[in-house]
Amino acid sequence: MPMSDPLKKPNFKGANTEQAIIAEMMRWIHDRGCAVVVWTEKELCGVDPYDIESVMIEWANESIEMNSDNEQTS
Repeated sequence: MPMSDPLKKPNFKGANTEQAIIAEMMRWIHDRGCAVVVWTEKELCGVDPYDIESVMIEWANESIEMNSDNEQTS
């Protein structure tokens, strides 16, 4: 999948709500080859976002290590 122009900025012109701004930013980051996941405050149901981030990072790192063809250097 081709990535968008790295110099192109996110397009917030049509984003008239906070949700639309977040979606545009996610699209912009994803188009640069990054994995992007966002849970809203409502979706978190009172769970501390830092706890969720910690688990996501841990599980994602394990998945990357298990599925990567390349040796990761520290």
